[in-house]
Amino acid sequence: MAVILQVFYAFFSSLLQTTAIPNEIFLRGFPLVSLICLAPLYISANKSRSYTMTFFCFAIQTGILHIFSSFWLGFYRDFAIFTLGASAAGTAIIGGFFGLFFHAGSKLFDSAHQKNSEALRIIFFATIWTSWEWLKCNFGFLAYPWGTLSMTAFSWTNLIQIADITGAYGISFLFAFFSAIVGQILQKQKITKSTKNATKAFFVLFSLAMLYGRIQITKERTIEKELSAIIVQQNIDPWISKDDRIGIRRSQALTDTTLKELEELGKKPDIIVWSEGVLNHALPNAQIYYENVPEENPLFPYIRKTAIPFIIGGALTVTPKNVRPRRHSNVAFLFGTDGEIKNFHAKNHLVPFGEYIPFSENANVARFLKSQLRISAGWLPGNKVQLFSLPIKNDSDTVTFSIPICFEDAFPDLHRKMFFDGSELFINITNDSWSMTKSAEWQHLAVAAFRSVEFRQTMVRATNSGCSAVILPTGQIKELLPLFEEKAECVTLPIFSREKTAYAVFGDVFAFLAILFSAFIIFKSRKCAIKSYL
Repeated sequence: MAVILQVFYAFFSSLLQTTAIPNEIFLRGFPLVSLICLAPLYISANKSRSYTMTFFCFAIQTGILHIFSSFWLGFYRDFAIFTLGASAAGTAIIGGFFGLFFHAGSKLFDSAHQKNSEALRIIFFATIWTSWEWLKCNFGFLAYPWGTLSMTAFSWTNLIQIADITGAYGISFLFAFFSAIVGQILQKQKITKSTKNATKAFFVLFSLAMLYGRIQITKERTIEKELSAIIVQQNIDPWISKDDRIGIRRSQALTDTTLKELEELGKKPDIIVWSEGVLNHALPNAQIYYENVPEENPLFPYIRKTAIPFIIGGALTVTPKNVRPRRHSNVAFLFGTDGEIKNFHAKNHLVPFGEYIPFSENANVARFLKSQLRISAGWLPGNKVQLFSLPIKNDSDTVTFSIPICFEDAFPDLHRKMFFDGSELFINITNDSWSMTKSAEWQHLAVAAFRSVEFRQTMVRATNSGCSAVILPTGQIKELLPLFEEKAECVTLPIFSREKTAYAVFGDVFAFLAILFSAFIIFKSRKCAIKSYL
């Protein structure tokens, strides 16, 4: 019976956290639930008397959470067995190992004479969870920065301001901290002094975080220049519509309508941004194709006619002509007013197994995947961050920006490179239309918002179906386009004075401190166990 109850607690914890993450009912998430969602897992892990059971409890919580919160990965073309099935299994296994770490370290607090043992156990749980989320978000090409506690705080704008110091992990730590306090209180008939001390510590930290957030939101920031951009959301899934002429035509129609509206006001944008994956035919080979397609209004002549720079997502051939199969990269192109490619950024972080299969850079592996398994070897990843510059017509100035593609807006390490290369603005192009769910779109927006806070820079997102929006350096959302609708909007992008935040300078030092604390507790616990045995 006790085992069944432990399993139920772990399962219930995953349900609570799923509710807290942006979902189909609560699109912006439910952060109040996030404060207590790990309490059942904490109780379950503390009741466990074996490494196996603690592993199982953590594996259930993390695996079920992944399936329930990221169920839309099951719509990822023919790769659902990998993107959802394999990723859920991997998440559960790795999450289970962190359960082993918690069980190992908890032995230190089982001793009755250990001073402040309950408070230390609570903090240890919070650091273990923070360590788990850091690994989850940074595990090589398998990194998946979704399903975190921090993304549930998306609508608590005051709280997320500490991300410019701690990154998203400071928020996750606070939520895990309070969940552990609740779990500790629920499993004890009497609230001890140690637990009271932990509760006081939490409220001090939480209050300081909220106060800091209020200061940051009300802080006056200098707008040095502004960029006028048309963002186009054509609401076409390019995976279903293989003929990219449909998407180009719709994007042109939406662009023309907006340009006409601006012309009546005597205005002209600095740039036009179409989303990821609009162009299906790989450049530069498809140069002649886009000079003549769509037939009634060919793309490149259309760009020349507007006399405005374009950002468009497409494909770039990266293998020599004599190499088969030909391989391509997922690319953001900057086209000049003459319709020529001025610069491009090839996507560095590819979706595991969906966009990239390990060792597929090797021509023999790619050939085997294509001929024997009948699946594409996917894209070839880019190996550097590309910086772009654009003159602003109204201000006779230049804006330097970077273009993280889709999934890339979830990775602070990439944005850190962009920032120190001199980026003043993040322009994200995304295709999430394949997900067919509102929750997937909102989750992506929630994850992206942290990049603006961490580096105090504006981000604009131009997506196939949502969430197209402007994110301010405070993480606040403006100019949000409706989901799954054809829409284009001219937005003004404020370029603020660059702030070298603590997070920009020190990176994930908070997460590393959590890892070091967890490792210290585990080491001390093992040391005490050896002494007791001797």
